[in-house]
Amino acid sequence: MPPPAEHELTQGTDHVYHEIRSLLAGLELPGIIKNLVPNDVYEGTESLVLEARLLHARNLIAFFAEHHHKDNLIARDYGLPYQPLPIKKDEVDRLHKELAHLSRKRGPRTEETKEWHYDDLEGPLLTR
Repeated sequence: MPPPAEHELTQGTDHVYHEIRSLLAGLELPGIIKNLVPNDVYEGTESLVLEARLLHARNLIAFFAEHHHKDNLIARDYGLPYQPLPIKKDEVDRLHKELAHLSRKRGPRTEETKEWHYDDLEGPLLTR
């Protein structure tokens, strides 16, 4: 696929900024919501906050790790040198399977395996 045109890069900059800003906002969101709504409402928002955090992390992982998929923009398109992210492939695969797809590979989760390791996913993105 040919490199992105200048106008695609310009438009993409806003989207990259949105993903970064949203990932950072997602870190603060649980505390903000907990202080604003009753406990019974807050419990219903936990999975929404979780999915928002994971979605923006997934998008930035694809951007920085250069997961080529048709017309994805990647960091190298903006002149940033490629540096592998220290994120386990299993965690990225789980993001794809559990967040974005209804997959047979989701399988049953135990209390131990259903926890997301935010630091392992978000930490490398936040230090970029």
